[in-house]
Amino acid sequence: MDSFAGPDLFHLFRRSLVLVCGIYTLLVTYRAVNRWLDAGDPNRPVQAKIKRYLTAQLLRTRLSTFVSDLLQIAFLLVVLCYLITLHP
Repeated sequence: MDSFAGPDLFHLFRRSLVLVCGIYTLLVTYRAVNRWLDAGDPNRPVQAKIKRYLTAQLLRTRLSTFVSDLLQIAFLLVVLCYLITLHP
């Protein structure tokens, strides 16, 4: 019997993949938010009009039409977190 239990390479790979994907997601989201905020620049009136139009459309949209989808996403997120905690 070999008592040497070296580092678990799969665990290391999984953790590094989560770290890289998380940082990538944060950067992409940050860039998208910055582009959205820059669209309201008064020096670019066409983009500002588009932003105002989209904001008005989003405000007119009823949240009740998306409640079932939001609940489904929340449920699946809870299940995913539960499954992650079960994994050794």
